[in-house]
Amino acid sequence: MRSGIGHLDEVDRYIVEDHCRNPRNIDPISDYNAEANIDNPFCGDEVTVQLRMEDDRVSAICVHGSGCAITQASASMMGELVEGKRHSEVANSATIMRRMLTEGQEPDADDADAIGDAISLRDVSRFPIRIKCALLAWATLEDAIESLGG
Repeated sequence: MRSGIGHLDEVDRYIVEDHCRNPRNIDPISDYNAEANIDNPFCGDEVTVQLRMEDDRVSAICVHGSGCAITQASASMMGELVEGKRHSEVANSATIMRRMLTEGQEPDADDADAIGDAISLRDVSRFPIRIKCALLAWATLEDAIESLGG
């Protein structure tokens, strides 16, 4: 696995490394009702999301794939964060992530709560080549939800 996390500060690097070494929500779910897969042809990173949505809520999620540490950590963070959340909360978190990474917008306290450990990826915004790595799982999640008509 390629790292790509040398530019993060010590605390953020620790969080990213923890998610890489101990990824969350990686066990396949047999009764999912949505699935999506996205790969980044430029670097070879790939993420697949299986989702079970019930009553507009993510009742189960499996996130797996391959790629650099940023891709893997972001996928783990995203899976951990969105399980149990309503579609509107998931969409809000994805918007905050996109703004933080593509616009360099520092999240306020409420927005930081809405993205959990993913706040540790904020410095990725300074490295345009890594932004897609950090957003790959989020885009895959959005595709999975859209496949449900949501």
